[in-house]
Amino acid sequence: DKGVVRSKPRLTIITMKIRYLFTLLILVALMSGCMSSHNQNIRNNLCEVCKKPLIEGKEVFLYEDANEHVYRCVHCALGEQVKYPDSKIIARSAVYGKKITVERKNGEWSAHPQTLVILSLPEAGGECLDRHLSFVNMEEFNVYLESNPYIAEKNPKAHTLQEIEDLLKSGAGETKHGQEESSKVYVQIVGFLNHIPVKEMIADIDGVLNRYNDSLIVELIDEDSENGQLFLEKNSLTGHIPIVIFINGKYQFDIDGKEVTLKGHEGYDWDIKDLEKIIQQKILERQR
Repeated sequence: DKGVVRSKPRLTIITMKIRYLFTLLILVALMSGCMSSHNQNIRNNLCEVCKKPLIEGKEVFLYEDANEHVYRCVHCALGEQVKYPDSKIIARSAVYGKKITVERKNGEWSAHPQTLVILSLPEAGGECLDRHLSFVNMEEFNVYLESNPYIAEKNPKAHTLQEIEDLLKSGAGETKHGQEESSKVYVQIVGFLNHIPVKEMIADIDGVLNRYNDSLIVELIDEDSENGQLFLEKNSLTGHIPIVIFINGKYQFDIDGKEVTLKGHEGYDWDIKDLEKIIQQKILERQR
């Protein structure tokens, strides 16, 4: 009859509720699947610089011109930020997990918080995540050292952003061209030249090379360049190699009965004293 409002049968209402709940469950399952797939993709991705696997939750992000770049540690990100005068790094502090940003505007650097400090130590066994870290302040840095005495015993320095900026702005160093003479010792340094620990090593290496400058021809090759990759392939070197030093075409030597390999971070298969002995030996050989 007109004017009479009939209610829907109870069974129809129950059916609609069941359909609604079923649809909701499907949506939740799909969303979970997408999130799981996304997380799996992150785990399978590699750092754009060192090519090591990214660790979920510890990634460092760099944003420039609407592009997102993902790195394994803050050092890789900072080394790359040199390329982008307008960019922002977003990371999490090592202990407290607080947000840290390092921003460049028109080439000028700034950090939030301003009390940011950065740990820089050579890798151990190819691992960097416990040695390339950022902290909101010195208090957090000291908490980390107290919790990790094996790091503290190395007396690491807490670098300010200004110190890191000065190091990064120093460039890759100049290639020193001596005269192409048979009496010269040819030194080729191949590595990630914008990576902070590598820059620190090169500063130490320069301290040795400068003492023999008149007897050397020194070439710096950026591993992150096409020429660097071709050089390593030509010499059958693969994987993540922070630095390798060739002297007259070789990087493996016997010094006083000790096998020395000038590859990787100083302090493992070689040290500065080994390098100087090899340089001295090769100079004497050239002079004979």
